[in-house]
Amino acid sequence: MNQNIISEAAEVLRSKIGATKVLTDEFIRASYNHDISLYAYDYSIPGMIILPESVEDVQTIVEEANRLHIPVVAIGGNTFGNGNIESNQGIVVDFSKMNKILEIDESNMTFTVEGGANIHAVNETLHKMGYCYPTYPLCFGPITFGSEVSKNSGGEVGSMFGHVAKRVIGLEAVVGTGDVIVTGSSNTLKTSPNFIQSSLPDLTGVFISAEGAFGLITKVTMQMQVVPKYTAGADVKFEPTKEGFKAACEFVNELRNYKGLICNAHLLDCYSGWLDERFFTGSTDISAEVEEEALQRAGHIVLLEFEGYTSQEECDRKVTDALKIAESHSGVYTGTMMSDIFARAEHGDLKLTEIVYAGGFVGCMIMTNTPYEKMPELYAAWLKNVEELGLPKPYTSMIVAMGDDCCMPFYYPWHPRRELSEEAEWNATMEKWRELANRTYEDALETGSVPYAVSRKWKPYLLDKLDKGYLSYIQGVKKLFDPNNIFNPGVSVFEEAEHESN
Repeated sequence: MNQNIISEAAEVLRSKIGATKVLTDEFIRASYNHDISLYAYDYSIPGMIILPESVEDVQTIVEEANRLHIPVVAIGGNTFGNGNIESNQGIVVDFSKMNKILEIDESNMTFTVEGGANIHAVNETLHKMGYCYPTYPLCFGPITFGSEVSKNSGGEVGSMFGHVAKRVIGLEAVVGTGDVIVTGSSNTLKTSPNFIQSSLPDLTGVFISAEGAFGLITKVTMQMQVVPKYTAGADVKFEPTKEGFKAACEFVNELRNYKGLICNAHLLDCYSGWLDERFFTGSTDISAEVEEEALQRAGHIVLLEFEGYTSQEECDRKVTDALKIAESHSGVYTGTMMSDIFARAEHGDLKLTEIVYAGGFVGCMIMTNTPYEKMPELYAAWLKNVEELGLPKPYTSMIVAMGDDCCMPFYYPWHPRRELSEEAEWNATMEKWRELANRTYEDALETGSVPYAVSRKWKPYLLDKLDKGYLSYIQGVKKLFDPNNIFNPGVSVFEEAEHESN
């Protein structure tokens, strides 16, 4: 991006929305060029960071970006791990100052917040009133509702309650023309409360999962629910083999989709279990001599969390019924240690985060939505790729959120902390990570998986797979809402051609 154009835009925006909202210091800009994948992807440094405080500020940003054809990327905390924050040296809009709770409607069980409202901060307020927003992420960083909707996140308890799409009632967004669009069909009738979708046509879904390609989300209305009174959990161990992994998937699929026992379910593969063990014991031995025995101890573990409103006995009965099903799949109850840690993490405890990052830095987190019956096949392909690339298995792991309609595996390659000083080794490992990501994307699509958010890394694999009619239609929507292609260019599949910057 031409620096003179950036300087001109910064000067204009300072005069229109305020100098303190426009940041051009190089150190600050550099801090916005990565997400939690840290150094796995090469990003350009943004030309400027803007912190709007109103819808009018956002409209002014879009107006100036259109005038000079400057790319615009919105962020909501940089807590994703798929390499989606490429700014093309343009404008990064940080919504953290648009963080107000605008309304909590107890009669209709909804709440309305600005797009930059922190999910966990809002949940703290709701909890004090006896309510909660259940589909929240585990990362206790500054993730926002605008980001949550743009990614259609599942969150830590997404496996119990589904993705964000099931919770969105309506939203407000500034589109690429500078216009403000208010969605949610009940919003079209001024006398109707924001509590339910009517039978009128609605554009809310266009913005869900779009990753900011169609507009900048400035306000959302979401469903809330009463905080459950009772909980119970269980850890169920399966053999640390491919057959054991398959049995674990079949167990949860039967549990949730055939027996109707709705729960929060996660599958930790045996390498995740070994990583947990090393955290608790302080062991650093990852030699081949100890690997087999360590994996046998760890096993593949399914973590179950049940919630209830009537009595503790209700939750305990669900656990008992689940363990009977697990036994028929050769699963063994081992206690509640890890399910308790996951449950506490959902309410602010950072022990799980501490365990996860004890392994080292995340190389490149890869996420897919995968059918239950295909999950074992994808896991086998993952292990094969790890082995062929010569990556150390003790520093790779998979955690699978197991939902009502599919599995959502999180693939974690790690880089051991002690090797960070070796630059050549670091760079070589990075290349292997990227190749692992590429292979995983290809394998995922071949097994019927779909992306968890589009992501710049998915794009090359998706373009050939998407239905041409759908692609043409969605590119038409993109052109309608963002005629100059200023929003998140080069990342989504929605534009007809790559962005050409000045």
